[in-house]
Amino acid sequence: MSFSFAFFALHFKLRLMILAVNPTRMELLKLKRRISIARRGHKLLKDKQDELMRKFLAMIDTARSLRSEVEGALKGIFECFTRARSLSPEGFIDVQLGGRKSPLEVAAKKDRFLNLELLRFEIVKLVELPQYGFFATTSDLDLAVVNFRKILPKMIELAEVDIRIKLLAEEIKTTRRRVNALEYIFIPGLVDTVKYINMKLTELERSNFVRLMRVKELLEAR
Repeated sequence: MSFSFAFFALHFKLRLMILAVNPTRMELLKLKRRISIARRGHKLLKDKQDELMRKFLAMIDTARSLRSEVEGALKGIFECFTRARSLSPEGFIDVQLGGRKSPLEVAAKKDRFLNLELLRFEIVKLVELPQYGFFATTSDLDLAVVNFRKILPKMIELAEVDIRIKLLAEEIKTTRRRVNALEYIFIPGLVDTVKYINMKLTELERSNFVRLMRVKELLEAR
């Protein structure tokens, strides 16, 4: 491979990441400042990504524990309710539980985490135990109603955690894209452009030196 072809190949490779700027010393100083700022921004985003991942993994563990607890409780509640329904006259339980209802009241508030607003649910008023007669009902129905009221706060907490996990996942995805763009595109482009300008300035200085030497030789030859 000749020197000219090797130089052309190297130049072409550098051109892939070179920004459209004038190869001057002023631009060189500006680019070096931009590299410094970009690297600081990259570090901040990387730290943010690590903190988001830490929070995300902690939320995953919390959600897994809550879901196991809620699903276990609901399984027992449905079994009790099924037994109660099978031992009562058809439609009787629906009539008993379809009377006066006490609505569940939940307030949605926001917690700040980094630049995110994460929802937090607070129970303002929990549903009251339904009032029904004990005639033709079983203890299984009482147990199902009481246990459902007990597990309801955990179900709301699980919904809160699931929403937070989705928000964190989206923010992690966005932050990772920005980190990768800085790390693999923007900063390398700035660095390659600095190398290109240095090469052009060196070439210009060499040309000026050769020109001056040529002028000196011509003057000395007279």
